[in-house]
Amino acid sequence: MRKFSTSVTLMFRELPALERFAAARSAGFDKVEIQVIEAAPADMQRETQSAGVDIHLLNVDMGDFIQGGPGLIGVPGREGDFLGEVQKTLAIAKALAISFVHLGPGRVPQDIDRDI
Repeated sequence: MRKFSTSVTLMFRELPALERFAAARSAGFDKVEIQVIEAAPADMQRETQSAGVDIHLLNVDMGDFIQGGPGLIGVPGREGDFLGEVQKTLAIAKALAISFVHLGPGRVPQDIDRDI
């Protein structure tokens, strides 16, 4: 049997971030993912427990990628920022018992050769 989750970052946008967990549960989901952290971890934990859903995936922040910038992942010169976001995400994942962490895309400048 297939199981599905929903992104509370992209779905139920008409609601405040913390109310989306209950909306996901009402729509039949028991697992959710978070692409962008929009609330304090303690508040998310309280609301997911109240709604009866688990957060199973959390994305590492992509920096300015969504706004058209290069982002952080794999971008030369942004290693420190990337590492900081990974550490922050892993701390939240540990605190909320989230099993999976997703590394999104980054844009490597055209003049950079990715070959080793």
